[in-house]
Amino acid sequence: MDKAKRETLQQMCGGSMSEQEIDLLRDAQAFIDFCIENGLSFRSAVGNLAHDVNGILAPGDMFERGVFVPKVKGYRRVMSQLAEDAAALGSDPQLQEELGGD
Repeated sequence: MDKAKRETLQQMCGGSMSEQEIDLLRDAQAFIDFCIENGLSFRSAVGNLAHDVNGILAPGDMFERGVFVPKVKGYRRVMSQLAEDAAALGSDPQLQEELGGD
């Protein structure tokens, strides 16, 4: 997207996001991926996201002041830890031997 179009879009949508807002959206992405990859229900996933959206948009800036803590906060760390655990299991010699690997 060229600079002029991006600037117009930012003006129409209220400008750029804070680092806190970007972090939360990345956590929400990780939460959605977690739900999909682990077979959680759509209703459960959307319910948690709706809870967070309602808390973030509530009057009183409770999210910005740190009073409201979204349920999806920290899911990037959860996904990262799961990937590390899977990699460790994949390279475990005892497990490979039990599974009949070389």
